[in-house]
Amino acid sequence: GCTSITSGNITQPAAVQVAISIDGINALPATLGGGSTTICANSAYAMTLLEINQGVGPVTFLYNVRANNISGEILQSNVSTGAIAAGGTIYSAAVGALPAGTYFIQTLSITDANGCQVNPMVMGAGYYNHTLVVRPAVEVAVSVNGTTPLPATVGGGSTTICANTPYAMTLLAINQGSGPVTFLYNVRANNISGEILQGNVSSGAIAAGGTIYSAAAGALSAGTYFIETLSITDANGCQVQPMVMGAGYYNHTLTVTPLTVTGSVTTSICSGESYVWPANGVTYTTTQSGVTVVSGCNTATLNLTVTPKPATVITDVTICSGATYIWSVNGLTYTTSQTVTITNDGCTANQVLNLSVTPKPATVTTDVTICYGGTYTWSVNDVDYTESQTVTITNDGCTADQVLVLTVTPLPTQPTIEFWQTATFNSATCSWVVSGTQPAQPVLTVDVLLDGYYITGSNPALMRPARYTNLVESGSTTPGSATDVDVITVELWSPTNLGGVAAYSVSPILQTNGSVQCTFPVGALVGSYYIVVNHRSSISVWSANPVDLSTTSTYNFKNNPSNIYSDVPVQGAAAIPSVHNINTGLYGMWMGEMNDDGFIDGIDYLPFVDDVNLSSYDGQYLLDGDFNGDAYVDAVDYGSVFDYNSNQGVYTQRPY
Repeated sequence: GCTSITSGNITQPAAVQVAISIDGINALPATLGGGSTTICANSAYAMTLLEINQGVGPVTFLYNVRANNISGEILQSNVSTGAIAAGGTIYSAAVGALPAGTYFIQTLSITDANGCQVNPMVMGAGYYNHTLVVRPAVEVAVSVNGTTPLPATVGGGSTTICANTPYAMTLLAINQGSGPVTFLYNVRANNISGEILQGNVSSGAIAAGGTIYSAAAGALSAGTYFIETLSITDANGCQVQPMVMGAGYYNHTLTVTPLTVTGSVTTSICSGESYVWPANGVTYTTTQSGVTVVSGCNTATLNLTVTPKPATVITDVTICSGATYIWSVNGLTYTTSQTVTITNDGCTANQVLNLSVTPKPATVTTDVTICYGGTYTWSVNDVDYTESQTVTITNDGCTADQVLVLTVTPLPTQPTIEFWQTATFNSATCSWVVSGTQPAQPVLTVDVLLDGYYITGSNPALMRPARYTNLVESGSTTPGSATDVDVITVELWSPTNLGGVAAYSVSPILQTNGSVQCTFPVGALVGSYYIVVNHRSSISVWSANPVDLSTTSTYNFKNNPSNIYSDVPVQGAAAIPSVHNINTGLYGMWMGEMNDDGFIDGIDYLPFVDDVNLSSYDGQYLLDGDFNGDAYVDAVDYGSVFDYNSNQGVYTQRPY
């Protein structure tokens, strides 16, 4: 009972109060609605009676186990602990007994040995309830190719690689648990009992895709390696179920097979041939370098060289007509022009003989001309020749015959040259070479007056510009210069040809000052000549003596009568002067010669009358009868010139 009667005193025991623990050491704090605990599914769980604070032990707990919370589905109903003392178990679950989830332990009552219970207000507040959160045990997928998970195999699966192959065991996926996860493992030799090569190796916290264990290509020697996974722990500290770990599902055996190299071939074939490689049965016809065939851990290499057929060997030979040629390739003798071909297999060059039989070359003829007295040395035989002849040297069939045709040319006639030229004989060309520079043409300045045109008293002496005046009066648009007197003819006569014709002759226009310039050919510089001045209506005058001309010469007929040829030496003082003394120290040519007979006399009168009529009635100009140069032929010309001159017995005086 809860009460007792003694001596009339009533005693009421205190309500039950207990301390509960989930670690067997620390009491859970008083929490409205109950506290909570989180465990991993791979962990055992026990809620124990830590101590009885009020009441008389042992005590009995009655509880429901619900899903999630106070309102959740009842998974276990009205479960009694039985009478337990301090340290007794209220509720427990073995490792892996509880699936992941949330469990609510609803305490219905706590009754002590006296039948007393917890204060209803405390019970109503849920202080003795408890929420248990069970996190899932870790489950992961492991891969050795990064794509396919390893199958679940008791004791672990196995992988075989070649020694030159890299190896990586990676975390393919985290199927249960919270990433990242950490692997702890040993690397043993051979199997679970083998020597530990690497102990307690940690992968570090890795996410899906992370590397658990790896080895570079060639890092592992041939042999068997056992990867013993000791634990897999997620971010919450949860691990794989011990049963799973104990079965070795996450262990792995790695077999590293040594590399072998067999079946490698290095060979060569000729162009056009083929090679079948036993390693793969493939037929090859072209050069191959480093072709490999991998079979397991064995690698075979093919290096095939296809040797091209060597280039055709061509032998070009030329022989003379009548000669023979023995071809070393086949030992045969050939005498005619031909092409011979020997075709060999793919590894040997073909041979071609191009044989040309050259006919005897055409005769080489050397035509040479030398001057008389010269010598020619023929380079063919180094012999000297001086006479016209033909020499023949006959050679063998490979060499042309040689013929020398030598012509000796007679000496050429020396050419006629000008006085300023020099002729030199060139023996190399057998010809005369004429050289020399032609001098400037001689220019002769002649001073002469015509007595009828003379302007009396003029000083210096001047003449009327008769030609210019006539042309102006005639209405000519090109009357010339206002100083033009008339056209005269100046001749050069050789003393040795006085009975012939003049050597040179020019016809310049005489100027009013009595001066005229005459340009003669350069030939006039050679020899001496009489200077003769002719005018259409005057008696000609000759120089007193032959004159040597230079490039610039002068001759004065108007001031010095001694320069004028005269018959005085022949006829004495009574001779007629050859020029008219028109003023002191001035002499002019006699005008009035109308019929070109070398005399001025009455016979010239009739032509003069004709000119008077032509001037008066026909209006003609530049008439021979215009003796005073006023452009008209009239009585003035007769009275001032012709009447006097025609009565002086004037005639042309010249040497013969």
